[in-house]
Amino acid sequence: LVLILHFIACIWTYHGNKEVSWVTAKSSILQDKEDLTLYLAALYWASTVSTTIGYGDFSGVNPSDYIFSMAIYFFGICMFSFLLGSINEFISQLKFEENLKVANVEKLQTWLIQIGRVGHPKLMPTNEEEYI
Repeated sequence: LVLILHFIACIWTYHGNKEVSWVTAKSSILQDKEDLTLYLAALYWASTVSTTIGYGDFSGVNPSDYIFSMAIYFFGICMFSFLLGSINEFISQLKFEENLKVANVEKLQTWLIQIGRVGHPKLMPTNEEEYI
C-alpha cells in the first residue's frame, strides 16, 4: 500500500510540474519550495484521496489533473470495497466453522440417543469431544 501511494504521489508531483497545475493553485504554500515539500504534499493528497477521505485542500486545476483524480478516487473505492469484503469473508468463515461444530454436536446427540435405545453401551464414546 505504501509503495502504491508513493507511485501515486510521484505521478501527482509530475502533474504539478505543468504551467497551470495544483502547485500553482497553491502558490503561497508550495511554489518555489523544495522537492521534498512538494512530494510530501503529493503523498498527503494521495493518502487522503485513496482512502476516500479527500479533504479537498489540494485539487486539480486542469483536465489531466481531474482525470487522474477520478482514477485515484475509483482506486480508493475499489481498495475500500476489497478490504470490507475481506473482513466480511473472514467473519463468515468463522461463523461457518462455528455452525458446523454445532451441527456435528447435534448429530452426535442424536446418535447417542439412538445408541442408547438399541442398547449398545460399549459403542458409545465417553464424551462428545471423542466423537468430534
